[in-house]
Amino acid sequence: MTTEFQTLSLDSLRESPENTRCIFDEKKLKELAQSIKTQGIKMPLIVRPGEGSTFEIVAGHRRSRAARLAGLTEAPCNVSDYTDAEARDARLIENLQREDLTPLEEAEAYQQRLTAAAEEGKPLSPRELAAQIGKKEQYVHFRLRLLTAIEPVREALRKERLTLGHALELIRFSPEVQTELLKFCFFDRWNNKRGEVASVSELRRFIAEAVLLGTC
Repeated sequence: MTTEFQTLSLDSLRESPENTRCIFDEKKLKELAQSIKTQGIKMPLIVRPGEGSTFEIVAGHRRSRAARLAGLTEAPCNVSDYTDAEARDARLIENLQREDLTPLEEAEAYQQRLTAAAEEGKPLSPRELAAQIGKKEQYVHFRLRLLTAIEPVREALRKERLTLGHALELIRFSPEVQTELLKFCFFDRWNNKRGEVASVSELRRFIAEAVLLGTC
């Protein structure tokens, strides 16, 4: 594998269909764009040759979008001849080094890596994955458990309307109970929308009173 630094046209860059981040916070994106306007792109994007004269972004999708918002037409890139497997690994490592990766995006990145390894005939266990990325096995297991949440819970977590603490409480239960608990987080007993989402401690009390005692 060879790596070459190039300054590439943003129009030649294509986002990867395997990118973990599927929702971009517009406010944070604008903040990054403002930073890029004044300081430029500090960390080059990682790309690999695509079809024709295009390049697939392996890591740096957020920087690419912010650069466009900032009015840039080019971006610094490290171009590598990654295989699909190498691109997945590079994307995972880059993603996990980001401070703004949500717990669900992290879980989805882990699952992508495990699925890809299995498809390549080189299956990984959560323990082996944890060792590769420098995390504890229990940490990886807890993140992967988030994928057992029902889709509305995942969506609320993805949009940061719920915290990791909320999600870890919800995924202990069946889909039907998750639905009721999710409703409690956003609506009071009279079905009025809450001004603020119920706290994790309030959710735990509701679980103890309504779920575990069988009234939910």
